[in-house]
Amino acid sequence: MQLHYFRSDTGNFGDELNPWLLSRLSPSLIDDDDQRVLVAIGSLLNERLNQWVGPREAFIFGTGIGYGALAQIRDNWRVFAVRGKRSRAALRLPDSTPLGDAAIMLRSLPQRPARVPQHEYGFMPHHNSCYSVYWASTCRALGIHFIDPRQKDAGRVIEEIAACRCLIAEAMHGAVVADCLRVPWVPVQLYDHIDRNKWDDWGSALGVAPQFVPWRQLLQSDTRAARVKAQALAPFALARCRKRSRDLAQLSDERELDACHARLCEAFERLCRQASQG
Repeated sequence: MQLHYFRSDTGNFGDELNPWLLSRLSPSLIDDDDQRVLVAIGSLLNERLNQWVGPREAFIFGTGIGYGALAQIRDNWRVFAVRGKRSRAALRLPDSTPLGDAAIMLRSLPQRPARVPQHEYGFMPHHNSCYSVYWASTCRALGIHFIDPRQKDAGRVIEEIAACRCLIAEAMHGAVVADCLRVPWVPVQLYDHIDRNKWDDWGSALGVAPQFVPWRQLLQSDTRAARVKAQALAPFALARCRKRSRDLAQLSDERELDACHARLCEAFERLCRQASQG
């Protein structure tokens, strides 16, 4: 079956996780059969998915709602898991539908990066937040390790997250991976393109409610003046995030994470069995 995910020209870690992770979980699952589609990591359960899938058979695993009107579940869709309670309720799926972001399957990889802290703090912005502030130099001045979410090498990003004692994350899948690796994470919102509902959806499958650092958002970068102001405010915003992270760093309960991972493993096994049966 084909793997469907959002492809950004500039790169986005959460999306790039799809081929990196799925090819390692089941190397034979993804092929050139364009009559079946696998939908996993991302906020893809919207009306655009209906248009893209069309009459083909869709396998839904650990994705969620967001970015537009809700998808309409069709008879030719097989739902194995969705990201969280918000997605399950919005789509009126049975309460028995397993919950969990597909990226949590990172815990199934025997060769996943070991946690070897080299940096006290890391910062991973949302990929759309990378264009109005020179985050690399801003982080360097504050002694924070900058993790660029636009990197195409998802494995390299995972290694960088594993090298942090604490991750300040505006990119949700930075926090998802950090939680899997047992790296404490702090959610922040510096721009209004951050969708907190996605975070709550993911957290609901783990029994954790993301608590964002209180900070007024940086201005959008639609004008040169706005970009200059955002650059001027950025060091203060990030320094505040670092200071508050001592009190606000979060980590899901490992028992909850293990239970969620077990549910996803069972769902993924069913998906693979049904895919092999044609």
